[in-house]
Amino acid sequence: MAKPRIFISSTFYDLKYTREELARFIKDLGYEPVLFERGQVPYGRQESPEDYCYKEIQLCDIVVSIVGGRYGTESKDNGNSITQKELRQAYSMGKQIYIFVEKNVKAEYETYKLNKNSENINYRYVDDKRVYEFIDELEKLPKNNSIFEFNSPQEIIHILREQFAGLFHRLLQEESERPQFEMVQSLKNIVNTLQQIVSLESKHHENQQDAIKDIMFINHPALYKMKNLLGIKHRILFSNIEELKDFLYDYNFEMKDDDPFSDYYEFSREDNDPFTVEEQLLKVSKELFDDSGKLKPQDRWEDTDILLERKEATLNITEDELPF
Repeated sequence: MAKPRIFISSTFYDLKYTREELARFIKDLGYEPVLFERGQVPYGRQESPEDYCYKEIQLCDIVVSIVGGRYGTESKDNGNSITQKELRQAYSMGKQIYIFVEKNVKAEYETYKLNKNSENINYRYVDDKRVYEFIDELEKLPKNNSIFEFNSPQEIIHILREQFAGLFHRLLQEESERPQFEMVQSLKNIVNTLQQIVSLESKHHENQQDAIKDIMFINHPALYKMKNLLGIKHRILFSNIEELKDFLYDYNFEMKDDDPFSDYYEFSREDNDPFTVEEQLLKVSKELFDDSGKLKPQDRWEDTDILLERKEATLNITEDELPF
């Protein structure tokens, strides 16, 4: 079973103990902590270890960013540390982010705000004033920028425990509301179909029967289910199994060998990215098509006619030196 993957982003030497405590807490919850010092970031030879850290964020569900008094290792991009760039990467991808700043650093940040333009101030709790410039940037983010203060790892753990519980509660609510949402969407599709038919009837179309069939076809629930499962924004269209194969091929799905004893046509998709941890299997009921392979009218439809299953793939991880 897939576990939530939580990336811990921070400078290492000053926050080593905090990182260890958080990793233990996350593991006790049954989740998977991702820390570079434990070899949990798979490195390769094609790019720098720094780049592989950023790529690993793509495969994580949550990023916990901890800001202490050290600026950390410079990124190869001028003006950023690696830790700062990790957080920017997570933010640009829309990841769920939790930001924690040491209380002394956050308190002295108020002094920094009053003296931004002064070059002759020495700060007690940071080794580089760019730490405060980064906090300034975080506070100005339009969303996903809740900043928590902490003195100890236990304070971070307490806040994360409450936040994770809130996420789980929200998920349960969304799951309970999903059937109502799908029913509303189905009713909207039916109303849309009826409106088009009524409009056609009022215009006394010469080929009414053919036109009505066309309207029913383009509003087929199989087309809407496929569109929603694959996250496609535009309207999709296929009228037979061959057109479906061509359509799915454009989205990197390949049809598996037909099993005459199976009730489904199966299409699989694997990402060529070496960091992929998920394989997708799309199953389309054979009952949707007649003997000639044409899509049947929409009066024959069940929600289980199209299913998308996901399973974990095994990663071949090679460990090189730590990036910082």
